[in-house]
This record gives sequence, C-alpha cells and structure tokens, in this order.
Amino acid sequence: MQIEYIDQSELHLNDENVNIHSTKSIEKIAKSIEAFGFKNPIIIDQNNIVIAGNGRLEAARSLMIDKIPCIRADDLTPEQLKAFAIADNRVADESFFDKDLLDQVIIDLKSEDFDIGVLGFDDDEILDIENIEDVELDLPSGDKTPITNMTFTVSSEQHDIVTKSLSLAKTFPLQDPQGVNDNSNGNALYYICEFFINRVGEK
Repeated sequence: MQIEYIDQSELHLNDENVNIHSTKSIEKIAKSIEAFGFKNPIIIDQNNIVIAGNGRLEAARSLMIDKIPCIRADDLTPEQLKAFAIADNRVADESFFDKDLLDQVIIDLKSEDFDIGVLGFDDDEILDIENIEDVELDLPSGDKTPITNMTFTVSSEQHDIVTKSLSLAKTFPLQDPQGVNDNSNGNALYYICEFFINRVGEK
C-alpha cells in the first residue's frame, strides 16, 4: 500500500458523498490535523476523486496544506468504490466509547496538561466527562437519598493531586463492596476515604 502526496488542487470532492460534514465538523478535523499531523491518508480513485476523506480534504484546504497524503484504491471496481464510500462511514457509526475507560484516559491527559480540546468533543461534552473539579459521589443507599452530588473547589496544585489520586484509586477494588456504584469517580473517591478511615480510624 503506497502513500502518494498529491497537491490539494488536483484532488476532487466526491459529488456522490452521502456523509455530509458540518462547518463545526470540519473545524474539529482541522484542529486534529494541526495537533497530530495528517496521520490518516485520504482514499482516492484513479481520477483523484475522494472516496473516503472528504472532510479531511476540506479541513486540509482550510489549513492551506499543499500536499495531501493519499492512497489510491485502484484495486476496486467502480461499484466497490461506491460501496466503500458508504461503508467507511457507516461501519464507524457502529462503534461506541467505553465511558469509564474514556473518563480514565481523559483524566490522565488532563493531569499531564494535555489540550483535550483537540479530541473532537464539544465543550458541554467535555464538562460531562467526569469533570474533576466537580467530583460527583454516589453514596450507598440505605436510609439516605440514593444519589448525592458533592462539589469541591480545589486550587491548581490540589487539582493535580486529586486527579492523580482518583486515577490511581480506580485501579484498586473497594474494601467495602457496598460502596460500589455506577460513577467511577465516586467509587474512586469512596475508596480513598475508606482507605484513610481504615488507616487513621474514626474519631
């Protein structure tokens, strides 16, 4: 499989592209290319028509990138090219995030001061992904309200310690299984508190 670097002016968007990119989508792709480089080549046919990667080409043009990495799918029939253009987008739609693992990775990235704005999430989605500055803890049920939200304000220095502590605590099982709930940060914070109480005792 050979990668060709072709002048963007010689590439053509596919008029039969059924996957429409919004302006916001193009901006996100452009931001990703700026952050990581052009790591995902565009798939083209023998006439330089884009089969997969119309959004990437539009983003590259917005960034004024001259040479675009391309892979020429000259082993496919015209019918296969049309089908591949659809399948390339449809198959990706079938995937989904492991939310707990996604939270963990983003927490780790934030602890290293990585710009998570290049991940492609909207601002409200980022706030919804276990915002460390607003830690939510779901307490065990019993006689208490089933769910209790707890919000903490921390300094920048404390933020790093809290983030790393929660990240580490998620790798350990709770000593008290009754503390387990569906919120991974809540479980981690519960474990830290449980560990502290067991070490120093309750007063």
